[in-house]
Amino acid sequence: MGKQPKKRKSLPSHRRKSNAILMDKMIYAILRNKNKPDNLQQILSGITGIDKTALELISFGQISAVCGNFIKSDFTASQSRAIAFAGVIDELAKHCTLLPMRFGSFMKTSEDVSKMLEKNHDGFLQNLEKVENKFEFGLKVFGDSTKIQEHLKATNPIEEKVVDENEASKFKSYVNKKLRAHRIEERLLSFVDTIVAEITLYLKQMEATSRIQKMASESILVDGVFLIKKNQQQQLVEAIGDLQKQYPEIKFVLTGPWPPYSFVEVKLK
Repeated sequence: MGKQPKKRKSLPSHRRKSNAILMDKMIYAILRNKNKPDNLQQILSGITGIDKTALELISFGQISAVCGNFIKSDFTASQSRAIAFAGVIDELAKHCTLLPMRFGSFMKTSEDVSKMLEKNHDGFLQNLEKVENKFEFGLKVFGDSTKIQEHLKATNPIEEKVVDENEASKFKSYVNKKLRAHRIEERLLSFVDTIVAEITLYLKQMEATSRIQKMASESILVDGVFLIKKNQQQQLVEAIGDLQKQYPEIKFVLTGPWPPYSFVEVKLK
């Protein structure tokens, strides 16, 4: 009889693990577990992640993280992937209240994600309650500062101080010129303050949360983000439309609805 072939020894378990491809977890968003697990899984099954990858749900307590599997060392950040990441969050937001995570938020294992959820459970839950059934909108008010100043000057001229011949020194002329420029600048700021007050009044009526920056640049007079109830979307659109009619010399650009990117206040532990 011929020799029987030797049986190949199986690799020890630690060797088998070392040859396996270990996938990192990229977190898209944090959800509140109001839906049953089966319902959440069904929602996720209808949405594909970056590069057409599947989405996975990792839960702890009353919250869950929506994750995708990638090899972090091989993952290259790009504009197209960042846009796809935002698209996944937008699609999830149609079905669930969520907190969007920053693009490229990686953790090593499911256990790491679960521990992170445990440590930050209360903070995530408080933020989810704050943004529940709400949308974020952005507003930019554009205007040419020089043209607006000219318009304000034409509609309400600044009184010039008459300078006597004896006082007509170069120094006093310089001071008067600077004072006039300062008054024109003050008028522009007062005009912007009026716009912000009008916007704030509308937002107060809607009990909205807002963050508004004045004079973000020479051309952006107002830059704001608002958190409003989902059923107030048309009310906001109409309010901004009224302001546009009231101030035709400037341009109001409203964007949204968005997931609440600007209203997540959690410092991860």
